[in-house]
Amino acid sequence: MSLRHRLLAFAAFLATAAIVAAIVWRGLHEPADTNSFTLLADAFLNGRFDFKGCYDFECVRSGGKTYLIQPPFPAVLSMPLVAAFGLHVHFYIFYAAVLTVLTLLVWWLIFRRLGTEPATAGWLLVAIFASTPLAYSVVRSDGVWLFAHVVGFLMASLAVHEALAGRVVMAGLALGCAFLSRQMTLFMFPFVFAIALTVQARLLPPSRETVVKGLKMGLAFSLAVGFYLFYNWSRFGLPMETGHNILAAQAATSPDITPLVYRLRDIGVFSKDYVVFNFFYMFLQGFHAQFTGPTMLKLEGLDPFGASFLAASPFLLFLFFCPRDRTIWFGALAVLPVVLWLLFYHSNGFKQYNGIRYMLDFLPVLMVFLARAVRPELRPAFGLLVTWGVLLNLATIGVLAVTRG
Repeated sequence: MSLRHRLLAFAAFLATAAIVAAIVWRGLHEPADTNSFTLLADAFLNGRFDFKGCYDFECVRSGGKTYLIQPPFPAVLSMPLVAAFGLHVHFYIFYAAVLTVLTLLVWWLIFRRLGTEPATAGWLLVAIFASTPLAYSVVRSDGVWLFAHVVGFLMASLAVHEALAGRVVMAGLALGCAFLSRQMTLFMFPFVFAIALTVQARLLPPSRETVVKGLKMGLAFSLAVGFYLFYNWSRFGLPMETGHNILAAQAATSPDITPLVYRLRDIGVFSKDYVVFNFFYMFLQGFHAQFTGPTMLKLEGLDPFGASFLAASPFLLFLFFCPRDRTIWFGALAVLPVVLWLLFYHSNGFKQYNGIRYMLDFLPVLMVFLARAVRPELRPAFGLLVTWGVLLNLATIGVLAVTRG
């Protein structure tokens, strides 16, 4: 390794270490009563789906009871915290950090199964943790949105590992848990199924292996889908009602004046009116600091809607070098529906500040392809782009610490 490559690796290490230090600092100062999964976990421990009070914008009232519209699996993982420390627990950031360590361990095992060189695997792990929205999600996991992303990404990553290992039932169960954390991981099913198949398995006409593995994984995954439909029906009387329509109706009488309230009240959950805005923030918008004051030199903060996928995580450009095989099409089935969904969605990730946090819903797919795309001769350039993404995440955390406390 040349001196320049060593200096690059050292810079990435220092920036990543600084992000870890910021997570520790935030964890030590985490307030209680900020994550509504606490309330839902306590409700589960007492055999209920409803609870009293709420800590954020994600709760709705129906039939005189309060419910959380977020999918329930993160609350299941929160149950040990609530059982041990009570309703005023304030260890979500440290808990999310532990879950992220487990996620990185899973990815190390995935890269070993894919035959990735150790040096490349190291850069890929840095990319996953510190050059994507994952690190910022850990920092802000005292709230429901980003804690759900951390949990969903862990379970989706585990599904990829189990599929590569040929354990399709476990892959289906893990992907089901991911779906019960983040609904959009539903679209990962074709990809996870595809990588579970051996090279000899035929798709058309389907071979015996294809049919057997498809049935096993589908049945395991359907348990999660069935529970979610029952969960929605028991709360709102309709299997397909997640609570978002009720949330939109509540926004009409909300005293808040945030952009999301205006959107839900005046436009709705989905609309073509969001497409131009979402397109810019997903594909074109860059990292943007805002300055104010008479001389325009006072650092005010960051653009709360974040930066585009490629601007915040430029290493994704290396997907261009990915070898083409049949899994490419299944990967597209996992990514493109989510992107199209987000173009019409009311929230492109309000208050995410850097990388679009929804990228975590399909990042496992991209990382499998990147592990095959980053060849040894491309690794230095890949490391340079990863380091840039790490520095942007570090800058995001630093600016917010100064301007928001």
